[in-house]
Amino acid sequence: MKKICIAALAALALQVNAAEDCSKVACSSGSRVVAKGGPVDIYYGCESPAQAEYVNFVVLMIGILVATKGTSNISQATGEPDLAGDNKVLLDRLRAKANVATVGEAIAHCARVQKNALATVFDAGSGSSVMRIGDPPPKRAYWLPKDAVQPAN
Repeated sequence: MKKICIAALAALALQVNAAEDCSKVACSSGSRVVAKGGPVDIYYGCESPAQAEYVNFVVLMIGILVATKGTSNISQATGEPDLAGDNKVLLDRLRAKANVATVGEAIAHCARVQKNALATVFDAGSGSSVMRIGDPPPKRAYWLPKDAVQPAN
């Protein structure tokens, strides 16, 4: 019962936070955005789009496995969750695209994004699931999943 409640709460939190993110509404270059976050939302901004896709996919899958199964088997070799089928194929493809051997290697080029951090869109990532944001002049610009940010009001 506890696992079902955790999974339901996680799904509800994802639905609440998914309302107006930049994967659903236009967040064009130059616009102001705010990083989302919450108890179940952990996002990493990375130096490259490929690293951002890979690291955030791993974090998402670990969260889903913990919420639904109460645990996640983590590979000692790669630091990745034990996946199968299409998810494993996607994970392998994202790791290769990021040109890394482990999650640790990729996350070394990333930083955890603070909830409610304001930023400017530098590259809206047309046709991509990630976008490049930061503060002008760029103290630090990073790639982040579009569903991790929403337009600033």
